[in-house]
Amino acid sequence: MDPILLGRDAELARLAALPPSGLLVVTGDRGCGKSALLSAAARQAAGSGRRVITGHGAETAALWPLPLLLALRDDLAAAPPAVSGPAMTFLGLAPGGPPPAHDRINTIVGTVVAAAARHRPITIVVDDACHLSA
Repeated sequence: MDPILLGRDAELARLAALPPSGLLVVTGDRGCGKSALLSAAARQAAGSGRRVITGHGAETAALWPLPLLLALRDDLAAAPPAVSGPAMTFLGLAPGGPPPAHDRINTIVGTVVAAAARHRPITIVVDDACHLSA
């Protein structure tokens, strides 16, 4: 059963009207319901047929972007070999040379997400994403 968000009709309507791509940042004071709104956004996205990948910045900061790549590991075949090879090595799923250089990881992740999204739109929801820059 989905939780009911009382008094959040305007925010929920804005979430429902979001374009198919872009970035949404939910801000507010501690305890104001940001996590509940993100959960609602994830449910709306899934309900519209989008693939939803969720994470929590506080739990993944030291490992980022490993959880995202793991969630997309089945889609690596759709990425160009110059990306899928290093990504598989980074994940420890393929033998090979050293993992990709740290400065290439974001490019690899972006390319894998873009390749996967060609088949089905993706929504990535990260609660406490501010911790990912740590």
